[in-house]
Amino acid sequence: DERRMLPFVAHWRLSRLFAGALSETKAPNPDDASLKWKPIQAGVSPEGFVNVSRVTGTRDGLVYLTARVTAQNQGAWVVSLGHDGGARLFVDGQCVIDKPARINPAVPDRSQARVKLARGTHTLGIVLNTDHGKGQGIFLRFIAPRAGQIRARGLRFSV
Repeated sequence: DERRMLPFVAHWRLSRLFAGALSETKAPNPDDASLKWKPIQAGVSPEGFVNVSRVTGTRDGLVYLTARVTAQNQGAWVVSLGHDGGARLFVDGQCVIDKPARINPAVPDRSQARVKLARGTHTLGIVLNTDHGKGQGIFLRFIAPRAGQIRARGLRFSV
């Protein structure tokens, strides 16, 4: 039901590429200057896809992506992550999705989790395994569990 889906989060910050094991990563710290954050935006074809391979090429490693979401009211949501590389999604520092396997191509809504958001601003963090350029990017959006909740619980996104 498309009435329940919010647009894809379009504006992110992308970290430098770094080595490590996906399973050992923690939530990214948006204030950590050593990650050399730079802005990155979702494209229009396919709509909502954040293509990190434009920056990383075929290099192997992990990258962080971070954005913020502001909930106008508290409520439950489904957070929906599309990815091709192995990925972990953190909401306010808590891992809510952990999918280590690469599955090409990236498709919207591949992995989902229910989250409760209090009124206010929340931090989204993603760790993506580039897998020598085969992990190219992500899609992320929120889905209201029931039609009609989007207007009542509205979300705004920022970096």
